[in-house]
Amino acid sequence: MKTIKYILLAIACLLSISMGAQLHMNVGVVDIQDRMDGSTISWDVGYTQFFDRVGFGANVRYTGVMGDNYYTAELNLKQRVINEEVYRFDWGLGIGYNFDDYDVHPLATVRNSIRIDEGTWINIDFDNAYRQSKDFNGGGWRFETYLMFGISLDVTRVGQRNLKKIKRFY
Repeated sequence: MKTIKYILLAIACLLSISMGAQLHMNVGVVDIQDRMDGSTISWDVGYTQFFDRVGFGANVRYTGVMGDNYYTAELNLKQRVINEEVYRFDWGLGIGYNFDDYDVHPLATVRNSIRIDEGTWINIDFDNAYRQSKDFNGGGWRFETYLMFGISLDVTRVGQRNLKKIKRFY
């Protein structure tokens, strides 16, 4: 129950400061080094804020592996390498904090985004974390590689103007 409160608090904070940001939600799979469990799933929600080509991102991630479920808060410093009308490519480095094991660990992220509508993007993310696991399967430092698919929404002044136009038609 305490973990759910942390997640709701993080989402409320993100929504309150995200008016110039890109909100995202991704779902995917995770491969953890030296584990052969199979049943893996992960999701993350958060935002990314860019100032020209440099920006930052913050999100909350759930990782579920058979016998080991945990939540992580992540902060990233990102660079937008490609920023075209229909394609974006970002990469970044950051840190994560695991709420269950109370550890801080490094992470890297790569995001490919393809525009499907005005202000709406499909994401393909590759994330990698190097964290100390304390799971039932032995624990220790290991790599976690995530393949995530999701959607991003530009929450900018242009996006807000488009939302107002849509609301008038209903």
